[in-house]
Amino acid sequence: MLSVTLRPTQLRSVTRRFASSKARAQRDAKMRSLVSLYHQSETFITPENLSEVIDDVFVRRHSPTSNLHKEHTLVDLMMVAKTRRAQPKYFFGYESQSTIDTGSMGPGWDESKTDRRDRIREALLGTDSKQRPSWSVLKEEAKRVEEQLEHDRPYHRG
Repeated sequence: MLSVTLRPTQLRSVTRRFASSKARAQRDAKMRSLVSLYHQSETFITPENLSEVIDDVFVRRHSPTSNLHKEHTLVDLMMVAKTRRAQPKYFFGYESQSTIDTGSMGPGWDESKTDRRDRIREALLGTDSKQRPSWSVLKEEAKRVEEQLEHDRPYHRG
């Protein structure tokens, strides 16, 4: 039988290493939550946008079917084309709440398709289901963005 004894200094360094990785994981989880909250904040109702939100909810807008027989102008068609070009390059299917029958598929398959699709989207594109940047992308790109800001600083006054 192999016996290992750690000196107190070695034990402290192992404990410190574990504690720092645990703190980093907690910090990343907190930052992911903050990025998510930031993305949600654009839909918060404030005193400045209260009237507009009330109008949007209670004032009847034209339905998409009310313009079915209208002839579209070139400008309208160009806007539609621009919108289509702005669509994401990758299609991950329609958002559905259906789940897979996981009777014999083993561990890891007992989650909904949407959860897996969202994790794939974040891993491949670095965005969430609403095309907003995730914390991992922000963390990876922070240095490049800061360098670009430093490079651009002489050209901007303010």
